Amino acid sequence: MPNLPSLGSKAPDFKANTTDGPIRLSDYKGNWVVLFSHPGDFTPVCTTEFLCFAKYYDEFKKRNTELIGLSVDSNSSHLAWMYNMFLLTGVEIPFPIIEDRDMRIAKLYGMISKPMSDTSTIRSVFIIDNNQILRTILYYPLTTGRNIPEILRIVDALQTSDRDNVVTPANWFPGMPVILPYPKNYKELKNRVNSCNKKYSCMDWYLCFVPDNYTDEEYTKNIDDTYNCKKEHTKNIENDYEQENVKCINKSHDHKQEYNKDVKDSCDCEQKHTKNTNKIHNSKQNKLKDKSCDEIKYKYDKCSKEDNSYDKCDKEDSSYEDFYKQNYKNYDYTSEKNSKKIAMKTLKDSKKLVRPQINDPYNPIVENINCPDINPIVMEYVLGNPTNVDAQLLDAVIFAFAEIDQYGNLFIPYPRFLNQLLALKAEKPSLKVIVAIGGWGAEGFSDAALTPTSRYNFARQVNQMINEYALDGVDIDWEYPGSGAAGIKSRPQDRENFTLLLTAIRDVIGDEKWLSVAGTGDMGYINSSAEIDKIAPIIDYFNLMSYDFTAGETGPNGRKHQANLFDSDLSLPGYSVDAMVRNLENAGMPSEKILLGLPFYGRLGATITRTYDELRKDYINKNGYEYRFDRVAQVPYLVKDGEFAMSYDDSLSIFLKTQYVLRNCLGGVFSWTSTYDQANILARTMSIGINDPELLKEELEGLYGQF
Repeated sequence: MPNLPSLGSKAPDFKANTTDGPIRLSDYKGNWVVLFSHPGDFTPVCTTEFLCFAKYYDEFKKRNTELIGLSVDSNSSHLAWMYNMFLLTGVEIPFPIIEDRDMRIAKLYGMISKPMSDTSTIRSVFIIDNNQILRTILYYPLTTGRNIPEILRIVDALQTSDRDNVVTPANWFPGMPVILPYPKNYKELKNRVNSCNKKYSCMDWYLCFVPDNYTDEEYTKNIDDTYNCKKEHTKNIENDYEQENVKCINKSHDHKQEYNKDVKDSCDCEQKHTKNTNKIHNSKQNKLKDKSCDEIKYKYDKCSKEDNSYDKCDKEDSSYEDFYKQNYKNYDYTSEKNSKKIAMKTLKDSKKLVRPQINDPYNPIVENINCPDINPIVMEYVLGNPTNVDAQLLDAVIFAFAEIDQYGNLFIPYPRFLNQLLALKAEKPSLKVIVAIGGWGAEGFSDAALTPTSRYNFARQVNQMINEYALDGVDIDWEYPGSGAAGIKSRPQDRENFTLLLTAIRDVIGDEKWLSVAGTGDMGYINSSAEIDKIAPIIDYFNLMSYDFTAGETGPNGRKHQANLFDSDLSLPGYSVDAMVRNLENAGMPSEKILLGLPFYGRLGATITRTYDELRKDYINKNGYEYRFDRVAQVPYLVKDGEFAMSYDDSLSIFLKTQYVLRNCLGGVFSWTSTYDQANILARTMSIGINDPELLKEELEGLYGQF
């Protein structure tokens, strides 16, 4: 353990923010201090320890001793945990807990043990005397709770030694005999051996017992009282020591009984905690008042399963892996040269049939003078094998998905794919690698967000995953809070709890890590699923899923655009990319935090989807499908036998959407998903559209006319 302070040295001073406000260790001079660290809030062993520290708090105060707790959790987490313990047991934590987010104090005192964890503190105890000298250091494994009476006993022993100039024997407790210090000279040695003073008893010259209230002055006076009665003295010593040894054993037995009582109290507390937890989860009428969460009341109403307003996500009807093996196994699609060649060939093929030209002047912009400080990012969601991902085109990638199991634990189904993405950092160190948690039909969020305990437990798992894989952050894809449309558990209070869950995650992972949310911009989502104005300050980006507008539609409504930039006769009323952006901005989401989602697939109504690779191969101007472009909606579509047959995005519509991003000061773009564009045609368009729109314009205008 680096930087471990030494016993007998001055305790390193520090300033810290705590649950009682700012403190400085040097301000405690004149008092003894027990500084102790714990691995994390809302953990079972730590909870029992804090309840026991609280129980003995008055005893420590009698000894002029202050308690100070510490962990790497935030003050918000500490306060929520303290209040949770109060709700469950009625016990208030009367001492401050330090938030050591940057682990500065933990490293200063050697509280981090990398073999056990390099992201949280171990169970350590530092006893500091009234002169700020470090007197005791104790370390405990994560699995073993501390014995609080033993810590109190050590304080008693240290203070007794200082006060009476004595040392304490094994199994010592206050009231038991203490030991005289080692003789300072030969005269003192002889006086002890020859003395038959009743005030102290010597087994030998180096081992003399005295009562624990025996003062240094009495000892000095008795050095000069010598008698020649060694035999009687030896007999007295034997009797005295035998009696004191019996007394010591009895004291130890009494302490064991007290310890067993403490264990029973701890067990009773745990049973009470379990009982209360069951009541919280089982009672539909229980109201849990949480002061740290603005007195939110949980009513536990039965969720409605009639809400279909968010039933707009597709489940792909073909295997991307099989498709890739059949069509792309012999071609290097990661080459920018090849992807450009395929893109131009596709555009030329699609020009064989007549379609509207865009003749209106449309000069691409490189930088919006209204938002010069915004540097829009380019990002892809990666579902499955990432072999085609070109890091040079991207600022970030999001691995889809980590999942929540039936016990509320996070896990990554295909870690090898995630590791492949992480390996791209060697090619482009600035690339951010994010993991998305959830997805359509993903269970577990409503339970994870329900209580302060569940929220911080989930947040700590998120942090553990970030540290384990060296991630840049996470994306929360809860589809959708308060809605059971995906067949998941939901509650009426999910909307408010979603905000609290994000708050807990931000508290635990810190401000430096990426935290984004995937959601929509329709008014149903804004009014029922997310408190947009409240989550905006917490997150880095809102990943706007500006597609799948027709995912829940059949009949004539299914034959409409799925990702139109603007409204037209071929779009659903009220559904457009522009409308969703405006809805989010009006609800309180800053434009620079909105990332515009681009679909790399086509859709016809609720059931038919095709990857962009499939569209290029078999649909665009092939097999009876004809290309059309909606000049008003600014997106392409296919017709067959005179009917609307497929909605999708191509290089032209993506160029227009990237221009929309630049003109409206949005934070950037992302695609769903890289897997559907193995040749990186759309990925390249998306990247150049943001970073070099003039180049893209030159490539496209010869095919589409001047625009």
